[in-house]
Amino acid sequence: MTQVINFLNNILRLKNNNTYTNPFVRTNSIFIKMNSMINSEVTIPEEELQKSESLFKELTKLKISYKEVRHGKVNCIKDLLEMNFENSHNIIKNLFLKDKKKNYFFICTVNWKTVDLKNLCNTFKTSNLRFVDEENLKNILNIHPGCLTPFAVKNDKDNIVKLYFDSELKEMDEMIVHPLHNYSSLYIKKADMLKFCELYNHPPEYIQIEEDKDKGKKEDLIYLFTYILIYLYTYLLIYLFTYILIYLYTYLLIYLFTYILIYLYTYLLIYLIIYLHIYLFT
Repeated sequence: MTQVINFLNNILRLKNNNTYTNPFVRTNSIFIKMNSMINSEVTIPEEELQKSESLFKELTKLKISYKEVRHGKVNCIKDLLEMNFENSHNIIKNLFLKDKKKNYFFICTVNWKTVDLKNLCNTFKTSNLRFVDEENLKNILNIHPGCLTPFAVKNDKDNIVKLYFDSELKEMDEMIVHPLHNYSSLYIKKADMLKFCELYNHPPEYIQIEEDKDKGKKEDLIYLFTYILIYLYTYLLIYLFTYILIYLYTYLLIYLFTYILIYLYTYLLIYLIIYLHIYLFT
C-alpha cells in the first residue's frame, strides 16, 4: 500500500515537469509504456547531462516544446525499439557518412528501413560512401557513437556537413531523437526540428532513399550457408560416431573370439595333461 501511495505521489510531483522517467509516463494525454529499464534511477554522466541541459535551454528560448524520456544508455536503434515507446515508428534512424573526397552526409530516415549505401552513392553522385569514424564524429559534431541526432548539426561550426531527410519523413508530424547523448530521447514536432536545423544553417534536403533490396537475398544466402554447415557438421559427427562404434564392436568381437580360443586351448591342454597322466600311471 505504501508503495502505491509513493508511486502516486511521484506522478503528481512530475506532472508539470518536462522530464519523465517513470514506468508509465503521461505526455499530453499520450501514455508512453516503457519496460523495466525505464526508471527514475537512470544516471546520466555529467558531461552528457551538460550537453542536454544546454540544448534544453536553447529549445526553451526558441519556444520549442519537447518531452524527454530517460531510458539509460542505448548503443543502437535496435535497443531503442525494444523499449516499446509509444509511437515508436517516429524514432529516427541517423547515419553519418563520408566519401573519399571528405564530403560529409548526415542522413535521417525511418527506423525500419535498411539503407543501401551503393544507392546513396548514385543519389549523391559520389563513390566509396562509408561511416564516419569516432574521431571525426567527435571533432565535427561533438558527440559519441550511438548518440547521432539532428540536434548535433549545431556543433558543425564550419558548415561542412550536409543534412538530408528521407522523403518518407514528410508524412511524419513528430520525431523521437536523442538530446546529444544516448541516455534519453526527446519527443519533438518535426516542424520544430526543421526550425532548429535552419537556425544553425543546416536546412535539410529531402531525398528519396531506396531500401536495400538485396538484404533479404543476403540473409537467405547466410541462412542457406549456415544450414549446409550444420548439416555437414552433423553428418560428420554421425559418421565418426558410427565409425567408433564399429571399431569398438569389431575390437570387442576380436577380444571375445580370442578369449574363447584361449579358453578352449587351455581346456584342451588340461584335458590332454589329465589324459596323459592317467595313461602313464595306470
